[in-house]
Amino acid sequence: MEDRYTNRFEMAKLTLRTLDDHNAAWAAIPDTADDRDQLEALLSAVRNAAQRQAQPAKAATKAKKELRTKVRTQVLKLAPVARAWALRRGHTALAERLAVTSSELRDLRGTALAERSEITVAEIRPHLDGDDGLVARTAITAEQVDALDALDDEFAQALDTPRAAIIARGRATGDIAAALSRVHRLLTDHLDVVAERHKTTAPEFAKDYAAARNLVSRGRTPTPDPDA
Repeated sequence: MEDRYTNRFEMAKLTLRTLDDHNAAWAAIPDTADDRDQLEALLSAVRNAAQRQAQPAKAATKAKKELRTKVRTQVLKLAPVARAWALRRGHTALAERLAVTSSELRDLRGTALAERSEITVAEIRPHLDGDDGLVARTAITAEQVDALDALDDEFAQALDTPRAAIIARGRATGDIAAALSRVHRLLTDHLDVVAERHKTTAPEFAKDYAAARNLVSRGRTPTPDPDA
């Protein structure tokens, strides 16, 4: 959840807590009790939307991490074997292109890792067949190369957050904004009025309520004056 929303959410939570702490001041007013319950329901809606907002990004991050590990593991299984085969036959240029270490792969991120995997597949595939080919002379199989090829394609696709995740996150953000907008109207149109009315009859309640409501201003960036 963005800071501007988190700040307003925390203010509303503190305001609800203040209402509950000073329940005796307003408990006899049915409309205020209803407003208090509506505030709690809106805060619950914000929490739910925030969870939905975070889930797509977390799922995509987890998937990319798992694929990244699989790609690195498979490249390290194939590239050194193919490089040794190339060196034994004097294919120094090919061996150089297949040279890779675990630390080098660990440092690669995103498209750089996907491209390194694609290069490995492209360099190995032409040398699979034949009596002196990789399949006949090493532990490499055509199925392993095909699997790595499919794996790096999947990884490359996962680098971009899926469209469905983007849409879901956008909807959740919209739900957060809508719920907090309703919270703002509920506070300004109803509960602020109640607290103001209790300044003399329940001064501690009015004081704590005002302090809770002022929390939001500490994290808000002032809006520039367009006429300045």
